[in-house]
Amino acid sequence: MEQLKSRIEAVLFTTAKALSAKEIGEILEADTETVEEALLELIMDYSSRDGALEIDDENGYILQV
Repeated sequence: MEQLKSRIEAVLFTTAKALSAKEIGEILEADTETVEEALLELIMDYSSRDGALEIDDENGYILQV
């Protein structure tokens, strides 16, 4: 799961628009359910850090300051 989280993070970092879990899964050739689980873990990881970055999931998933 950690490798998938890193790959998702890279996709979000390089993409300037919000993506759905399905779109991320298509890019990474991973199933949507696994991508959604990894995204939830990433959201929790970012919320527990004392940093400026976060993953917003209001209109898709996007990495933002």
